[in-house]
Formats: sequence, structure tokens, C-alpha cells
Amino acid sequence: MPKSDVDKSRPTGVVDAAELQLEDIQHEGDQALHARGVAYAKEYVRARDVAKTMIKNLAVVQFAIRMQHGDPKAEQYATKQAIKAVYDAAQIPDADQRDRLANSVRWHVGNLQRRYLTPRELKKLDLDEASPLERMQDARETNRVLLVGARAAAENAASASTGKKSSKEAKSVALPDDEGTLVDTRVVANQLRLTDAARNIMERLDMDFIASDLTAGQRARMDADLEAMQKRIADLRRKTRKRPAKS
Repeated sequence: MPKSDVDKSRPTGVVDAAELQLEDIQHEGDQALHARGVAYAKEYVRARDVAKTMIKNLAVVQFAIRMQHGDPKAEQYATKQAIKAVYDAAQIPDADQRDRLANSVRWHVGNLQRRYLTPRELKKLDLDEASPLERMQDARETNRVLLVGARAAAENAASASTGKKSSKEAKSVALPDDEGTLVDTRVVANQLRLTDAARNIMERLDMDFIASDLTAGQRARMDADLEAMQKRIADLRRKTRKRPAKS
């Protein structure tokens, strides 16, 4: 029996199995098809897990090569050639696949640099103390905060516009405030959410990064925005600190 036929008939434990065609399995019954499907699904998960582990292991190997050359940033020609020789010997046929692998490995090497190098060594190499993983997590949190703020602003605008359509609709979601005036609770909730979102966004700004990494022009632009925000905040605080009139 040809090898390809053997591969197609065995759904488990075959990473390099030939691509399956309908003609190969159309004679199989329900139980056989079920077992085959389960096996392929498990093999898919196993292969993905193996691929992730191999990328991490390759990153460790490359970082070890860098450290043996005394070149943790891989800036020297000899270090670059030693790393390139690994990929060349692996004979990866697809250039795009090789580039994707190299990029993934470099990402993990960046995490290893922050794990094994001291803050002083990182500074000497002009590397951020935050690892690629930490920067990714920080970026995700920043995006989450911005999304919350944008959603609160959109819902506030929608509530304000629908609240004006009819007094009957407004009363269905209105409650009296401390002064007995009917207030749309949706608008109140969104105003409070906007305040929380604005504060969270401000807390995401990194003062050390602003001082050391932004250009003079970028700092000037940010300063102008902060000045406008400061004036707006002062106006808002005059309203929040305003005491209700005595009856």
C-alpha cells in the first residue's frame, strides 16, 4: 500500500499526513467519521501547542547564542550570522513563513532580555525595561480604557437625544434628584461613567515616558491639550462644587 494511502487512513499521530479528500473516506460509517474528526481536532490542538513551544525554545536558543557572543542585542555581525545560520540550516522553503517565525522568535527574545538582564544592562543597551509582553498588555488596557470612554460618550449622546423626544418617554426612566427635579437616570449614569473613563485615561499617561521619549514638538502639543483639559476641568468643578440654592 502506498505511503499516502496509509497516512490518509490514520487520523491520529500523523503530523505530516497528506491532505484528505472526500473520496478517501466516503465509504466510512458514522462512528468511523466521528472518530476521525475527533482525532483531527485533537491533532490540530496538539500541533498548535507544539508550534508555540518550538517558537519559545528557538527563542531560548537564540538568546543563548547572543549571550555566548556577549551580544544580547545581536548587533554584531558574528552574532547575526550565527542566528541566520540556524534558519538557513533549517531549510524553511517559504520566505514569508521564515519571516513570521523570525518575528515571533524576536518577540520572545525580547521577553527573555527583560527576564535575564539587569535594569542597568537594559539601560546600557538602550532597551525599555518593559518587556514586549508587558507593553502588549499595557496597550490592550489602554485600548480598553479608551473604548469604555468612547462607549460612554456615545451612549450619553444617544440618551440625551432620545430623552428630548417626549416627556412621556423621559418620565419612564426619570427619578427625582435631591431638589425634587426629574432627572433621566441614563444620562446621570453616563455622565458618571464619562468622568470615570476620563480619569482612567489620564492615569494611563506615563510621566517618565513623556519626559524622556517625546520630542519637544510632541510635548508642546500634549501640553496644549492638557491646558485645554485643565480649563475644562476647572469649569466642571465650579459646577460640581456649586451648592444648591436654599429654599
